[in-house]
Amino acid sequence: MSPAANAKAAARADLDPALLAFLHHPATHGGAPVQHIETHGAHVFLVGARALKLKKPVDFGYMDFSTLEKRKACLDNELMRNRRTAPDIYRAVVPIYRTPTGFSFAGEGPAVEYALDMARFDDACVLARLAENDALTPIAAEAAARMIADVHRRAPLVARDGISGVEFVLQSNARLLRQEGGSFLDPGALNALETTSRAELARLTPLLNARARAGLIRQCHGDLHLGNLFARGDEVIAFDCIEFNDAMTEIDLYYDVGFFWMDLTARGLVDHANRALNAYLEQIAEGADAQALDGLAALPLFISMRAAVRAHVSAAQGRAMAAQQYLDLALAALAPPTPRLVALGGLSGSGKSPFARRIAPRLDRSPGAVILRSDALRKRLWGVAPTQILPAEAYRPDESARVYEVMSAHARAALRAGRSVVLDAAHLRLPERQAAAQLAEEMGVPFTGIWLEAAPAVLADRIAARRGDVSDADLAVLSQQLSFDIGPIHWGRLSSDAAIEGLFAQN
Repeated sequence: MSPAANAKAAARADLDPALLAFLHHPATHGGAPVQHIETHGAHVFLVGARALKLKKPVDFGYMDFSTLEKRKACLDNELMRNRRTAPDIYRAVVPIYRTPTGFSFAGEGPAVEYALDMARFDDACVLARLAENDALTPIAAEAAARMIADVHRRAPLVARDGISGVEFVLQSNARLLRQEGGSFLDPGALNALETTSRAELARLTPLLNARARAGLIRQCHGDLHLGNLFARGDEVIAFDCIEFNDAMTEIDLYYDVGFFWMDLTARGLVDHANRALNAYLEQIAEGADAQALDGLAALPLFISMRAAVRAHVSAAQGRAMAAQQYLDLALAALAPPTPRLVALGGLSGSGKSPFARRIAPRLDRSPGAVILRSDALRKRLWGVAPTQILPAEAYRPDESARVYEVMSAHARAALRAGRSVVLDAAHLRLPERQAAAQLAEEMGVPFTGIWLEAAPAVLADRIAARRGDVSDADLAVLSQQLSFDIGPIHWGRLSSDAAIEGLFAQN
């Protein structure tokens, strides 16, 4: 038998039919009805509030469950890793024994198979299902991004260089795209993707290796698409991480979260993707060191790689249209527009932050522009939570000057990485506005300054309506601002007396 035939035979291997029948029978589970789901590598049995998952004895090369020992080790690994994000979902690895009459979960002697015992959750709350039903909110996308950032901060560091894993994925993508989609995907597009990806990797090699040395390659989830995230109340929980191949999980943090951003983008949820980008950056505090934002330069390649993976998986599933759409996204990600700098200014309550969230997704290829909020940055510099009110000394002129200085440094780093930036700050002083324009000139990028204004009564109503906001501005602060000599405004002026949607239409 040829090696290819051997591989196909190994991939078709399956568990004992008698064991599968035992697991599928309601009597095994106290009479409860059983739902059976089969994937290329597993059998899952859903029974009431319980789920049992068994590995198939398959060997795909990258995923080897061919022996009982390997299946047990992977189930143990799956339990351990997924308990980091979903401890109440992943319960235990349970043995299955052979008995004189068949099989049992209670017995003596060596186990003949093992199953992962899990608690079920509502499938309707999986983010992919919510997105399909137009029920995924930007707030949920932000919650997912913050959760991912928290997991990344705690993730174990690993000793890998920054490019070998990327090289492996690029090689696999090139081979599998031709193998699975060569009969219907445009050969010119496939060649362009491979050539451009290789050139981008060569350009990014120093950066990726520097990120590895900085501890930004860690043991990650590895499969953070919307189908592996579910909402429960105000929180989002990740499940079903990759447990069978460390090369697919010991990766750059941006490559891990990049799957989430890519999936939102592929579904047309560009506003969600941008909210998730900025929530992640603020939560993980990448921006605490402007140099860390240099890693944004790797996003186009990482998002392209994730889209290419989905392209060949879709091709293998016979979904030609989806494969082509993912291939188009993979190519588009590698053709970024020129970054630009937009600075917003205005008194408290003028609508800067809502306006920033509206324009940021449209200033750059998805996941859009980086939003740098002076209010959030001030809180980080003081080491407090975003909604904690700072003392008056945090707003001294020298402290405000420090905030603007750090914000400019972060903007410089993001622009240098090729990412557009929105500065969300009051910019009440003429030198602050001039510095923003000078930064754009220094970086050689287009600049737009927008001054938002509204009637004092509107500003006051908006401030009074705030709850749990990152801004500490109250009505007393607004009164001081209204008496302040702002000086000449050379930026474009927009009235925000109307709703923000109308304001966005004006721009």
